[in-house]
Amino acid sequence: AEMIGALRPSPVRSVLEIGAGTGVFTRLLVDVLQPESLYVNDLCPEMGRCFIGIMSSRRVEFLPGDAELRPFPSGQDWIVSCSAVQWFADPDAFLVRCSGLLQPEGYLAFTTFGPDNMQEVTRVAGKGLRYRSLEEWTDALRPWYRVVTACESRVTMLFDTPMQVLRHLKQTGVTAVTRQAWTRNDLQRFCRTYADRFGEEGKVKLTYHPIYIIAKKIES
Repeated sequence: AEMIGALRPSPVRSVLEIGAGTGVFTRLLVDVLQPESLYVNDLCPEMGRCFIGIMSSRRVEFLPGDAELRPFPSGQDWIVSCSAVQWFADPDAFLVRCSGLLQPEGYLAFTTFGPDNMQEVTRVAGKGLRYRSLEEWTDALRPWYRVVTACESRVTMLFDTPMQVLRHLKQTGVTAVTRQAWTRNDLQRFCRTYADRFGEEGKVKLTYHPIYIIAKKIES
């Protein structure tokens, strides 16, 4: 939201947000862009109730469904997404589709995660999402957009136990290790291995690798 605000955007007519969840980022976005119309998408239809009254003086419409499949209104000044595109089956097709939905010189702004994201969990569990690098994202954008901002960081969090790591991940809702349920033995093995590999001075660590990108549509 701060990066978007730093561009000092001109009056914004319409914004589409993909994967809005409960609207934590949405509220920041509305304060920054103050759009006349806001279209909000999330895979889960129940999230719609989170946006009642979020723009009382303007138009807001909730559009539930799979963002890679369902139709969206064209003519958007901004398309934004926070921590969602890493789930997509075909992110390149999504980038192309967003270009078609944007106004000339409209903006696509999104956050996702890089290859080091939750590397500790992936190494212990042996499974995890395949995260693209910052370079892979910028290469994929270039045929359709001019990259305005592209940066990344690595954030290390410390927890008392591996169980606290798992509880934290469950609360964030942005990760999945495996679709299979763990037995008690699986859980004990995970916690023991995690502590052995990533424990230090009575704590265990978890790494986040966020990526931030803002790109401006170019006319082909």
